[in-house]
This record gives sequence, C-alpha cells and structure tokens, in this order.
Amino acid sequence: PAFPSGLLYAVAGFHCVNGPGDTSSLSSVEAYDIAANIWHPAAALPGQPNALYGFAQVNNSSFLIVAGFNGTSGADMSPTDLLRPVYRMTDHSSAVGWISGSHVGNVQNSWSRVSALPGPRGFPAAAFVLDTLLVIGGYDAQTNNDSALVQMLDVDRLEWGSCNHL
Repeated sequence: PAFPSGLLYAVAGFHCVNGPGDTSSLSSVEAYDIAANIWHPAAALPGQPNALYGFAQVNNSSFLIVAGFNGTSGADMSPTDLLRPVYRMTDHSSAVGWISGSHVGNVQNSWSRVSALPGPRGFPAAAFVLDTLLVIGGYDAQTNNDSALVQMLDVDRLEWGSCNHL
C-alpha cells in the first residue's frame, strides 16, 4: 500500500536460491520512496518468517497481515508450515517528518499482534470492511485442499465469527 508519506512497503515473502525446492521465507520489510526512487529498510515482520499471507489495508497508515506460510518443510505444506497470527503494521513516517526525496529521519513503522486465526491457513484472501477483517479461503493442510471457510474478526472487540462457506 502507498501511504501519505509517499512510501510503498514490501513485506516478507520468499527467497528462492536454487528453484522452488530451495526457498526460505523472509521477515524483512523494505519501504520504497516513490519520489526519490530509493528503497529503505523498515522494521521486520515479527514472529516466524512469512510468505503467502493475506493482506488488508485498514486506513492510510496501517494494514493487516493474516496467517501465511513459513516454508520450513519445503514444498509439502504440512500443518506446521501454516501460520495463524494476525499482525498490524502502522506507518509512523509522516508523523516523524518524512518528506520524500529529502527525508527527515528514517522510515518509521511498527508491528503489533492483533489476534490469531482460529485455525492455520496459507494463501488466504483478506479484506477490511467496516471495522471487520474478512479472511477468505486459502489452503487447509489438514485436508490438503482449498478451504471454503470465510471468517470475520471484529477488530474492535477482537472476536472471531464465521460466515457461510464459499
């Protein structure tokens, strides 16, 4: 997402060394200054390295990262590879005087753990609507199949509910 500070964030992902069988998940986060055409390091994603997560923009200065895949067992996608945490990243760069091209200070972002999915899923879709995080589908390692589950997190009360299946 692009924030008012003029930054675009790249969050975690995979590092592929020698093809799909030799990858590792990342925790690194970088911010791209659009006006200056420069990448800057930012605060890393907390917890386990993560790729193949759901993403939902909350407002002009924060977004949510949902579940994901830690890649520890390679390509077999075992239940222990799928993650449950929901993290919120907040961009404080504009609050500390970030001005693209001639910034004051460094990229400033912080992470907080909001909740955890009731069950682990990889590749979920996510959307944020009316103070509710929707987590849609994804991969279920218990069944080795796509999930039709749609779950909702009321972000104010931090309570999970579910919708009808897809």
